[in-house]
Amino acid sequence: FRIFPLTIAGTAVRGEYTILTETSGRLGVVTGGLEVSGRYGFPHDLAHFFHLPGIAASRLLLFNPDRERSLKGVLEALDEQGSPADLALGGLTPETAGVFGFELPPAGATLLETQGQQQFLGSVHVDAQAALGNALLLDTPFGATGVGAAKPLHAFLVPVEVSEGGAQTDTGLALNNLDGRSSRIYLRLQDQAGNLRSQTTFELAGRAQLARFVRELLSVPDEFRGTLFVTSVRRLAATAIRTSPGVFTTFPVISNRIDSRLLFAHFGQAPGLSSELLLVNPSAHHSADEVEIQARDAGGGTVGVTWNGVFYPSGRATVSIPPLGTVRMRTGGAPVVGWLDVFSEIPVGGVLLFRSDQVGTAGVGESLISKEFVLPLQRDEEAGTDTGFALANTGPGQIGVRLQARGVDGSPTGPEVELVLGPFQNLARFPNDPDIDLGLPSDFTGTLWIDADGPVAVTAIRQSPGVLTTFSAVSLEQPVTPTGD
Repeated sequence: FRIFPLTIAGTAVRGEYTILTETSGRLGVVTGGLEVSGRYGFPHDLAHFFHLPGIAASRLLLFNPDRERSLKGVLEALDEQGSPADLALGGLTPETAGVFGFELPPAGATLLETQGQQQFLGSVHVDAQAALGNALLLDTPFGATGVGAAKPLHAFLVPVEVSEGGAQTDTGLALNNLDGRSSRIYLRLQDQAGNLRSQTTFELAGRAQLARFVRELLSVPDEFRGTLFVTSVRRLAATAIRTSPGVFTTFPVISNRIDSRLLFAHFGQAPGLSSELLLVNPSAHHSADEVEIQARDAGGGTVGVTWNGVFYPSGRATVSIPPLGTVRMRTGGAPVVGWLDVFSEIPVGGVLLFRSDQVGTAGVGESLISKEFVLPLQRDEEAGTDTGFALANTGPGQIGVRLQARGVDGSPTGPEVELVLGPFQNLARFPNDPDIDLGLPSDFTGTLWIDADGPVAVTAIRQSPGVLTTFSAVSLEQPVTPTGD
C-alpha cells in the first residue's frame, strides 16, 4: 500500500470517511473506517485453542520480557459462541468462569496446560499491562504444532492446498472476531495465477470463533493450490491450519507488509527432509516481478540449491508472482542448511514449511529482525524433547550476540554465553550443544534471552520424538495496540 501522511483531529468520531490524497501529481480517493480508541494495551489473541480429554490439549507458555518489573494480566477463554468458557488451566485458578488473573515476576514465565474432563474448542485472549511473550503448543494424536499470538487484522491471505478432496492434504482456518459486534466477512479463493475460483460472505458474531476447512466454506476442486483472501469489517485473529496423513500443522496467516525484504532464519534440505517456501503477492492490482530468493549456508556464503527440480548454483532464484497469486518453491537434491533472504520491488509475504516423512510438517512465518529477542525453552531429556534456536546475521559485518537462559522465576540459570556471528552467518543450535552449553538441567521450562549488537533474525525450533515444531521468537520491541473505545 502507498502511505500518505494524514492528521486526524482529536475531536474526530468513529465512522466512515472519504479522504482525498494527492502526492507527486498522483490523485487518489480512499474510503474506509476510522476507529478511535481511547485505551491502548498489549492484547494477545490465540485464535485456536482446544482441549479434548485424553485426545488433545493446549499448552501456553507466557513470559515477561521485562527484567526489572513484574507483570500482571488477565487471560480469558472464550468458546465458539464468544462466551466465557469453563476451562481448567493447570497453574491458575479462575476468578470467574473462563477468566484467570496472573502475575509474572521480572523475566519470569509460567506454563499453562489445559486439564480436566470438560471439552473445549474456542479462543484465548490475554490482556497485560505491558508487553508479554507467549508461545502456544497444540498437542494432538498427530504430534505437536506451535504457533504464537495472531495479529489483529482486517485483511490477510492464506496459502491453500487441497489434495484428493482433502483426504490427503487439506487447509483450514481458525477465525476469532476480536470485536464485541458482529462482523461481515468476505472470502475470495483464487488459484496460483490469481484467478477467482470461488467467493462468499458470512456473518461472525461478536467475539465468536470459527474453525473450518476452506472446502467447508467455499467450493474447492479436489486438487487445488492457491490462496484464500479474507477481509472483515472488524478486526480478526486468525491461524492457518493444515492436515495431511498423520500430521496437524498450524502457521500464521499472511498480512500486507511495507518492507520489501523477507527473512527466514532457518531452512534445510536433507534425506527425508525438505523445505517448501510459499510466497504470496498480497496486491490485487500489481504483479510482483523479479522477486529474488537468495539461499545462504551456515557460514553466510551463497550455496547451490535445487528449487522445484532445477539446480541454482548460486542459490539465487528469480520468480514473478501475479496479483493475489502464489509461488511454491520446494527444495531437493544435495543436503544444505542455512537461511533464506527474499527481496522484491513490492512487498510479498511468505510461509516456510519443513516437510518430513519421519517428523511431519512444521510451518513458520517470516523471521522478525531485531536486536533483542526472547524465546520459550522447554526440554525433557527423558521424553526426548528440546527447544533450540536459529540465528541469522542479516548484514555484512560481524555481530556480537549474548545468550542467557532464565527459569520460570526469572533468575538466570547459568552464565551468559557470548558468541560472534560473521557476515550473513547462520547458527542453529540447542541450548546444551557443546559449543553453546548453557548448562540447562534435563527437565527445564523457562526462556532464552538473546541480545545482539546488530540486527539478527531468529526462529525457535522444538523437537520431540517423531515431531518437529517451529515458531517465532518474540521481539522486545512491541508496539501498543488499540484495545477498546
